[in-house]
Amino acid sequence: MNQTEQRKIIIRELKNAKSHTTAEELFNNVKKFLPQISLGTIYRNLEILCSNGSVRKLSFEHRKAQFEWKNPAENFIHSYCPECGKIAHVSFSDSEKLQNLILEIYNETEADEIKLDLIKVCNCCKEAKAEQLIKAIEAENERKSKILTWNKDK
Repeated sequence: MNQTEQRKIIIRELKNAKSHTTAEELFNNVKKFLPQISLGTIYRNLEILCSNGSVRKLSFEHRKAQFEWKNPAENFIHSYCPECGKIAHVSFSDSEKLQNLILEIYNETEADEIKLDLIKVCNCCKEAKAEQLIKAIEAENERKSKILTWNKDK
């Protein structure tokens, strides 16, 4: 792969990203170093980096695609929250065992890549929903007590 100065900076910024990043976020970071770069150049480079296996593209539901630098030494799957869109890494140690099990299930001997994603409501969203439910129950109980009080007064 041809390593242009643009691609080197794109790769550096992608590696430096604290979390999964959208093409637009990457564009804003790279633009600090290359003011003349276009969003199209970012997308083209991301496609090249994805096709050669250096970058992982994550697409969930109707959200913008996010990208991350692929480190082959890391063993994890992605956890995605459909409520807030948060993507996190869930580590696991038996990745080879799991891959072999998946290949066995599908009666295959090898695969170029196996992608697994865990889709679940994150703890923050669960807690927020629980708080909303508690407030709704309290409001309903308050409403009922006012009705009972009003009926007693008649």
